[in-house]
Amino acid sequence: MRRRGFTLIEVLAALVVITVTLMLGVVVGRKWVQEQREMAFCQRVVTEWNAMMVNAENSKDNYTMEFKQASKQPCTANFMHDLPNGEHVISVIAPLSLQIMNNSSFTVRRKTGQNFTQPLTIMIESQSGAVYKMVLELGWGRLKLLKNGVLVE
Repeated sequence: MRRRGFTLIEVLAALVVITVTLMLGVVVGRKWVQEQREMAFCQRVVTEWNAMMVNAENSKDNYTMEFKQASKQPCTANFMHDLPNGEHVISVIAPLSLQIMNNSSFTVRRKTGQNFTQPLTIMIESQSGAVYKMVLELGWGRLKLLKNGVLVE
């Protein structure tokens, strides 16, 4: 004799499988979104640095890159350009999952007619355990981004 429909145990087993799959998907999805936001912040910092560097080559104005982090506040990267009628500031705010490791703030300045003369390494740690390292070369150097010791292009 053939039965119609499903037994209660079969329905519960299907619900358990679906629930476990959704829970794993949420955990993996959150981690993926967090990593994407962190990489977007780091790449935006590198992009803004490159733009500031190109502008500094063609200008005699003062340029400043500043990283700041207050306690329990997100890290902020500020790119400042001194203009005759005021200061132009571009702020890039990091996700809350990133924390500066070395210090609470860094400043790199290019004074009128000079190159950037400070080597700088900024280490940023993620809550997921990843370490982002931004290395500034001397002179008109570029800002390199390394994630867990691997160069990110």
